[in-house]
Amino acid sequence: MSISERLEAIESAITVSQLAAVLNLGKTAIYDLVRRNAIPHYRLAGLRFDLQEIADWLRSRSIPGVRHSKRKQ
Repeated sequence: MSISERLEAIESAITVSQLAAVLNLGKTAIYDLVRRNAIPHYRLAGLRFDLQEIADWLRSRSIPGVRHSKRKQ
């Protein structure tokens, strides 16, 4: 399941910590994206991210025709 598909499976807005976990990024990286206004977000009792907007944002940044390999853990 892709990251965008995982995001769409969650039905509510998520926090910085939750988004960082889904994207496998640190919270600092998420805050940097917010600071640069590079990621869709809302300020409602802290930062919140709409899952559909994040999924769309991720799709708009992928390279057509390129399949991303899965990381070995």
